Amino acid sequence: MGTDARILARHRHRCHAGAAMAIDDGAPSGRMPWYRWYVADHALVLRSWPPIARLAYRELADAQWVDGVVPADPRELRRLVPGITKRQWDAAWPYIERTFTAHPMSAEARRCAWIDELRSAAISSSDARTRAAKAAANSRWGNDSSE
Repeated sequence: MGTDARILARHRHRCHAGAAMAIDDGAPSGRMPWYRWYVADHALVLRSWPPIARLAYRELADAQWVDGVVPADPRELRRLVPGITKRQWDAAWPYIERTFTAHPMSAEARRCAWIDELRSAAISSSDARTRAAKAAANSRWGNDSSE
């Protein structure tokens, strides 16, 4: 299944108000439909970038949040930024290349270090909240809620 199809499959369900709800498909990102965006921190770095590089950065950050990593191949990365032309990508690439570095565990992937850190913390927090909720349910209702 392609990246676009995975993203659509995870986010196809809507709640009664129409807001997207992530589907828990077993992948950690299924429990994490959002992430923190530190505007002031990003503005310090991104403000000096060309607008197309900022767009590509945000699209790729979102893709990494959903999938854990992004592809190593610049052509595949470009496909994750809808509507960007080759000329625009060539202008953005030097900024993207230094931000989304080679993944230490896979030659076929890149990653942005701060997204990795946020994602790991979010997974840990989500897992801790899940364990606490199951323990509270077990305590209240006297049954094993882990089934």
